[in-house]
Amino acid sequence: MDFTQDSISDSKLDGILMANSLHFTPDKAELIPRLSAFLKYDGCFLIIEYDTDQSSWWNPYPIPYPELQRLFRDAGFSSMRKIGYRPSSWGPKNMYVCEIRR
Repeated sequence: MDFTQDSISDSKLDGILMANSLHFTPDKAELIPRLSAFLKYDGCFLIIEYDTDQSSWWNPYPIPYPELQRLFRDAGFSSMRKIGYRPSSWGPKNMYVCEIRR
């Protein structure tokens, strides 16, 4: 399934887990509100991403944590909590896990 194009569900979801996927999306400002429509009002996003602004073959559109916060705030979300942070197994980058709610 292509989460950037396909419909996810006919019913509202409790949450959406995006693990190492958001960095493949060039237009995050369009994607986030569209995916939000599939969430229950009290649902959440759980995002796992690299905390870098350097693109690469495997991370073409990186989303460092401050940019992720801005994008979700602009989409109407107000609660962002970084759950974890650790070094990547694939180089000098760090990874973060963030829970995001309206």
